[in-house]
Amino acid sequence: MNFKISELQDNDWSAVSQIYVAGIASGNATFETVPPQWVQWDLSHLPHSRWVAEVGHQVIGWIALLRYLISAFIKSLLKSVFTFRRLVKAKE
Repeated sequence: MNFKISELQDNDWSAVSQIYVAGIASGNATFETVPPQWVQWDLSHLPHSRWVAEVGHQVIGWIALLRYLISAFIKSLLKSVFTFRRLVKAKE
């Protein structure tokens, strides 16, 4: 199967939303129970990390980074760095 990866555009939302609904139904893709509206989804995802996979002109998959996940990752990383520094200083 040949597919193309391109930036997710707002006009892709109808297809992305349908895939989102299928993910909810599977019980494996999200904790959400209903798909968000475009505006809500748009605000909660980073604008530079949104991609769709297309075969022909049909969206068959998508990926995007949530703002929360990046924020949580950075906080976790900083917490680990500070903990490591405390441990090193305690051993000195």
